[in-house]
Amino acid sequence: MATRRIVGYTRGEQRRDRRRQTVVGGVIDGIRVRLHDISHSGVDVEIEDIEVDLARWAVGQTCALLLEGSGIDEALDLRIARIDADSGHLGAKFEAITDEQYKLIEQLVLRGRV
Repeated sequence: MATRRIVGYTRGEQRRDRRRQTVVGGVIDGIRVRLHDISHSGVDVEIEDIEVDLARWAVGQTCALLLEGSGIDEALDLRIARIDADSGHLGAKFEAITDEQYKLIEQLVLRGRV
């Protein structure tokens, strides 16, 4: 009987930080998005317009997310880490955030809103 050895595995979701679902909206490259969830390291956003072609973004591309709602008016730099065309979601990591931006992200992660 042959033996099998597990060499390794990967999961679809690789963030290890605490994630919080949010109701915050935003804009990426002029396209309206809804933050599905947020963590200290990144976000999962859902494209609101189903007609938008997600091929306009590429993994590794940088872009800016303009957060909107509840008195928030802040732009955060992102690097696209995952594109799921079937569900209309983008996964991205925060890049070069300031202390003030980190405090805003922390408020969203810990409290779910600002």
